[in-house]
Amino acid sequence: MPTDAAPATAARTEIGPGAERMRRSRDRRRGGLRCYTLQIREVEIDALIDLGLLSRAGRNSPAAVVVALHTFLDRGLWLARVTRNECR
Repeated sequence: MPTDAAPATAARTEIGPGAERMRRSRDRRRGGLRCYTLQIREVEIDALIDLGLLSRAGRNSPAAVVVALHTFLDRGLWLARVTRNECR
């Protein structure tokens, strides 16, 4: 007796946007990262440019500002640790 039914296949699960955000959040946490929203003043962007951490062309690029802030924080935190250890 022939059947016209298609062979059973594994059901494909769709991942919703909320689940995808949670997955990325967990991945960041496992990697030691945290995600924060930060408001930056124009004068702070100007300071990043003055310090040579951000180009004038990059001032309106969120990705460029993030890279400049990461560099600023990395250098500042490193300097704070070195200074603290020298004072001990």
